[in-house]
Amino acid sequence: MSGVEVDPDAVVATGSSLQPLAADVRGPGAAVRGLTAPAEPPLGAAFAGMTAAWGVALDVLARDMELLAGKVRTAGGQYRVTEREIHSAFAEASKPVEFGPPAPTPRGGPR
Repeated sequence: MSGVEVDPDAVVATGSSLQPLAADVRGPGAAVRGLTAPAEPPLGAAFAGMTAAWGVALDVLARDMELLAGKVRTAGGQYRVTEREIHSAFAEASKPVEFGPPAPTPRGGPR
């Protein structure tokens, strides 16, 4: 049987590394929206529409990257919790079973 091994710390670190990238994408979005049309209508209007669309698209991408970063960090935390639970369950299952005399029966029970 094959399996997947996950390093929770690496998953959390990957999610954390996405956060600054989202900020790097958001900055150019604002810069693109701030550009002025280089020509008179109709070319100027087309340029303004294009830069507005690019600015919105970059904002959406940045937001999606921020959401992804949070989900990846959450996944890393969930892997960590699951890993601890599995180790705990194996430790409990590995304890030796103790056998001893049978438990005493209560006095005054059925006759």
